[in-house]
Amino acid sequence: MGGGRTECDSRRASDHVHRHAPSWRQAVAACLVSFLAALAAATITLHNAANADERYRVAAKTILLTERESDNGRAAPPSVKVVAFSPDGRLLVGAYSDGTIWLWNRATGQGHALTLPSSHISANSVAFSPDGTLLAGAYSDGTVRLWSTATGQAHALALPSSLHISANSVAFSPDGTLLAGAYSDGSIRLWNPDTGQVTRSFLRTGPDARKGADGVAFAPDGRLLVGAYSDGTVWQWDPATGQGALLTVPSAASADAVAFSPDGTLLASAYTDGTIRLWNPATGRGMVLTVPAAASADAVAFSPDGTLLASSYTDGTIRLWNPASGRLARSPLRIGPGGQGNESGVAFSPDGNMLASPYGEGTLRLWNLETSQHGGLASGGWPVTTVSILAIVLAALAAAITTLGIWRTGRLLPSPGGQLWRFCC
Repeated sequence: MGGGRTECDSRRASDHVHRHAPSWRQAVAACLVSFLAALAAATITLHNAANADERYRVAAKTILLTERESDNGRAAPPSVKVVAFSPDGRLLVGAYSDGTIWLWNRATGQGHALTLPSSHISANSVAFSPDGTLLAGAYSDGTVRLWSTATGQAHALALPSSLHISANSVAFSPDGTLLAGAYSDGSIRLWNPDTGQVTRSFLRTGPDARKGADGVAFAPDGRLLVGAYSDGTVWQWDPATGQGALLTVPSAASADAVAFSPDGTLLASAYTDGTIRLWNPATGRGMVLTVPAAASADAVAFSPDGTLLASSYTDGTIRLWNPASGRLARSPLRIGPGGQGNESGVAFSPDGNMLASPYGEGTLRLWNLETSQHGGLASGGWPVTTVSILAIVLAALAAAITTLGIWRTGRLLPSPGGQLWRFCC
């Protein structure tokens, strides 16, 4: 009798297996469900990427220089050397390697050249006066020019130099009464913008005194003037007395640019070895910011509230740092191909919402930092949100467990995959 019960039980178990074992239609349906779940997850990812890309496109407004390309008859436009906003944010200016300086009205997008192109000189730097009525430009032939932003009229503060020196950088004092120019012969000169006269010159002593001055900046209170030099040193000068002091020791890398934070407590300098140095000029204490790529850092700028430091690199990127921590604040921003055209420069708008930079082939681009906070500043690649990742993981898990449940002889596993299969099939 015991054997009969066993045979009967076996028969019932077999019937149970056949009744509950999935058919090929059920297997196909379950696989289809898993596929649809994975497709839904992928759709979420693509949707997020598309939305972020749309925000990215809205955030990044490209200003194309089609008029000047046509006028110059060039196959390839000149590179952008530096960019700047007017104090009220209405105007955007770009200095170019063909010697032209272009001025745009941000509201209308209309622009015009302040100078004619030249095959012999490059526009290396631009700066607005604090009241926005004047624009200064520094040129590779040693000239410094001033324009009225209202009329476009210009006059030269210095004629081309017979010594073949280059004017590399210009900066207005906070009260607008002085204009500083940094030169390739190692000198920094102060001009009176009203009279066009040099009021003071700064020149270091020692064997490297003639190493080029590549960058210059005034402290926010106007009491200090800082110069960056090609021997890697940074010097501070007293505009009133002419006294100078060394802030950093010489290095193999050239110091190409300097910038003060809005409150004057931090000074940033950019170097050709890709480092950014950040320190307090009063105490000399600071830190060195490094980047993964071996690219030259050629420009630095603080946001108006001092919470961000932007640095541009010859690999075609801009990096945004948190000055308080010395860490990257956001993903790198791709501004161009890198190594092509020597495009550089970066500038914050006065309200801190926009960032201006070159964007390859002689164009300028405006980046909306408020929008980018949600969409990501890095161009190229698709952002994947936490929801996207969770959807993909769950879809993969459902597919795996469902498949296991289908092909497990005799019963379906009480799993999310099995529940999914039973619900749909």
